[in-house]
Amino acid sequence: MTYPVRAVDRPLVRPWSGAETPNVPGSLVDDVLAFVAAHRSRLLRVGLHLLLAALPLLAISAHVFGLVPMHLTAGLVVVPLTLVAVLLALFAPVGEERIVLLGVVWGTLATLVYDAVRLDTVYLLSWWDDFIPTMGTWLLDVDHPAGGGALAGYAWRYVGDGGGIGVVFTKMKSGHTR
Repeated sequence: MTYPVRAVDRPLVRPWSGAETPNVPGSLVDDVLAFVAAHRSRLLRVGLHLLLAALPLLAISAHVFGLVPMHLTAGLVVVPLTLVAVLLALFAPVGEERIVLLGVVWGTLATLVYDAVRLDTVYLLSWWDDFIPTMGTWLLDVDHPAGGGALAGYAWRYVGDGGGIGVVFTKMKSGHTR
C-alpha cells in the first residue's frame, strides 16, 4: 500500500468537502473505509474494552467534581458494561480478550506493588490518610468505611483502576487488533 502525496493527473479531493472519495488504488481514505468495514465488529470490541478500562477512573473524577455520584456511575454504567464485556468474551470471544485479561492481571499486580510502598507512607510513616476506604463509601453510598467501604474501595482500585490502566497499556503496546 502506498500513499502518494498527489498524482498530477488526479484531482485533489477533500473528504470533508462533501465530494466523493476517489476510487483510486492507494487512496488513504478508501483504504481506511475498507479497513473499518472489514473489521467493524472487532473495532467496536476494542472500543468497548478501552471505554471500560477508562470508566473506573473517570467515575472517581466525576464524583470528585460533583458531576455524578460514584455509586450511580458504578451501578448504571461500569458494572453493566463489565457484564456485557464478560458475556461477549464468554460467548463470542475474539483475540483481544486474551490481551484484555493480561492487562487486567498485570495492572492489578502493578497496583499491588505500588500499594506496598504507598501503604507504608500511610500506616507506618503517617504522611497522609488512606483515601481508598473513602472511595469505597462513595461506591456503596454509605457514610462510614466500616460498612464495607474499604473492601469496595480496594476492589475498585485494584481491578477497576489498576486493571483498567493495565488494559489500556497492553492494548496500546500490542499495536494491532488481531
